[in-house]
Amino acid sequence: ANGMAADSAENLYVADMTFLPTGKIVKVTVSGTANPVTSQETWLSSGNGVHSPNGMCIRDDILYFTDYNMLSSKQASVKKVAINGGEPGDVQTLHSAAGLYDDLDAVIYKGRPTVAVAGYFVGNVLVIDEETGTVTRVGGSTLQCPSSVHFGDGRWVGTDEFIVTEVGMLYEPYSGYGNRVSILPIPE
Repeated sequence: ANGMAADSAENLYVADMTFLPTGKIVKVTVSGTANPVTSQETWLSSGNGVHSPNGMCIRDDILYFTDYNMLSSKQASVKKVAINGGEPGDVQTLHSAAGLYDDLDAVIYKGRPTVAVAGYFVGNVLVIDEETGTVTRVGGSTLQCPSSVHFGDGRWVGTDEFIVTEVGMLYEPYSGYGNRVSILPIPE
């Protein structure tokens, strides 16, 4: 399992990423505390257009997730699906390209539904305006394997900024390559 997110009814959705087109999103229901799990079911799978889900978040009972399909020329996708009383709506693709997308965040930014996505291999953050479909890249390939991105909430990261974790080279703790947290301005 990789990413997870909880809806307003306190169901937990978990990405079962495989890198093969056999991944799925599992819905887990718990009673009161995280133990015991009262039910676990496959919520979406390849038959619904889900191949290998990764990062996940929920805004307004819409589940956003990154997906990877090694059999496609545009392997990396950002998708969304409405949660209707715990049942999935139709999966919609917001954006796809060659590469690998990791984590994401979805907010209403300046009155517009906006999604930020960590572009792991390309070294930037994609900002998607859901209303227009416009994609803006931030970081200009200066980020080193960005893994997670979140919009600032005004406390210690401004409301006009992102916070981004950078993995860099795995198992290489000695250089300044990656292994850091960056704060970037959100483009206008």
